[in-house]
Amino acid sequence: MKRLILVLLLIFSATSSGFSQFVLEYPNGELEIEGRIRAEYNKRFYFEGDNNFRKDRMFIGQARVKFEGKMFKDFGYEMTLEVRSYDAGSIAKDLYVNYSPVPEFLVQFGQFKTPFSKQQLIAEEKLDLTNQCALTDDFVPGRDIGIMTNIGTRDKKYSLRLGMFTGNAANQKDDDSKGKPLFVGRIEASPFGTLMNSEGDLELSPKPLVMIGANFTHSDDNVNTADYPRTIVGKKFMYGGDITFKYKGLYLNAEFDHAQLMPDKAPNYKAGGYLVHASYFIRQLKLQPVIEYNDYNPSDLTVDDSQRTIVFGLNFLPKSNHSIKLMLNYFYHLKMKESDVNPWARNEIRFLTQLLIK
Repeated sequence: MKRLILVLLLIFSATSSGFSQFVLEYPNGELEIEGRIRAEYNKRFYFEGDNNFRKDRMFIGQARVKFEGKMFKDFGYEMTLEVRSYDAGSIAKDLYVNYSPVPEFLVQFGQFKTPFSKQQLIAEEKLDLTNQCALTDDFVPGRDIGIMTNIGTRDKKYSLRLGMFTGNAANQKDDDSKGKPLFVGRIEASPFGTLMNSEGDLELSPKPLVMIGANFTHSDDNVNTADYPRTIVGKKFMYGGDITFKYKGLYLNAEFDHAQLMPDKAPNYKAGGYLVHASYFIRQLKLQPVIEYNDYNPSDLTVDDSQRTIVFGLNFLPKSNHSIKLMLNYFYHLKMKESDVNPWARNEIRFLTQLLIK
């Protein structure tokens, strides 16, 4: 842990001295070192009469260092490590190797994000808001250990990813070591040109760009809990789709993700939701207003259980990229039904500063 913190400090101090990237070249490949740190302040608006046992807090949301490189022409690798200030966390994030003999084909093995959900696949530092919504952060599968193939066209406009994973994802709430593998697939089409894997249109795309994605998972889980995580005792089928549009600073995205859950000893039920997201980058002012609406229902067996949130955001990007970013978000949690006195969660304001080394 001490060594990792030392490495992070060295990298960030190098950035402040004017170095934006660190690359080592050796006879059979190269190693690139990157990093990021995200410091955040969170202000919660507690309900009337609510005991404030947890203070509004200032914390380091993320401090990561990434080692990425190539070996022997056709092999690549990545190791991303993280330090957290707010919980024990998971030190190892992405740990994988890949093999790509031609640009149209890649095989990847290790721990990485499963190919499901447009927003979930975007790196946190490239999001328009300080964090993902509950639908993509708590519901869809995240990082997992497995193997994946990526088949695409040379111009990268079309791709198909298929993977088999343990189903014991790093961000699941419960261990599913006895369950069967998780099978995942995702197809993407960008007929008018490729889109960067990020939210927003900081590049001010000179022509309209559209990407359509669809994904699915199938698993036979072996975990049961009263608090629905991502696993049950029984079969589960997830499916979802998304569409993204970019043009001259305007970014629009809509996504839905649903699941059919078939427990062995309980009634079948459905879960899922959708999100709608929009942002516009004003290059002259270096400002980016953002708005997002998301709706997530953990189970259709419970009436009026949807978690609905509207998020308003304003970002300041002095370099017109993600390297330095100041983010201000207001999360307004709507009531589950009109008769409710309180919304499903406390409203809050989040302020985040981000520094990248890329």
